Amino acid sequence: FMPAEPNPVKLAMIESLGAIVHKIGHDLDFAKAEALEFAEARGALFVDDGEDPDVMEGAGTVGLEIARRLDHIDEVFIPMGSGNLAAGCATALKALHPGVRVTTVQSSESPAMAMSFEQRTAVEFPAASIADGLECRVPATLALERVLALIDDVITITDEVILQACRTLIDVQHLVTEPAGAAALAGALSVREKLAGRTVVLVISGGNLTPALLERAQALDSLI
Repeated sequence: FMPAEPNPVKLAMIESLGAIVHKIGHDLDFAKAEALEFAEARGALFVDDGEDPDVMEGAGTVGLEIARRLDHIDEVFIPMGSGNLAAGCATALKALHPGVRVTTVQSSESPAMAMSFEQRTAVEFPAASIADGLECRVPATLALERVLALIDDVITITDEVILQACRTLIDVQHLVTEPAGAAALAGALSVREKLAGRTVVLVISGGNLTPALLERAQALDSLI
């Protein structure tokens, strides 16, 4: 189940694996609700990444790999949609590096989790970001609980600056990422003055950049 107008690159990849894709609703949370109803009607298994501890543990292996590779880490920036990746990574990172700061980055056009973090309770808010990988209108209970317990700060960045981060990664690292993947860089550069002399890690996740967004990113200036 995907929104009615999904990322075409992601849609093509999913369909290439033989999946039947139901395109419905204006956002991911609407599609998720339809998927749950579909699964319940058929006795099928429904997996919600924001509510499944096993999925969160799997996402946490990213943090575990970082923690094992580096002897010292001051701060890690992680993109955040539902919070599953951030919560999983933070669990592993703080288990092995108790002093590490974990900052998540969310689009200001999809700020439900950032608002929930600030208010310390679930806040539902419309999601309208070009970064579909950061989309979250309805915070998941488990993911939010772990985010509130483990995340040190949440930064919101405009979609345009996130696209500039995409351009920066292409120019500097020759790395093509979708907006969600570039969010950590955008967040870190927004507070770069505070990071001087510190060991900082960015989680760059998601390479499904559409041709239309690539064209928009290339028309913008790099952040560096």
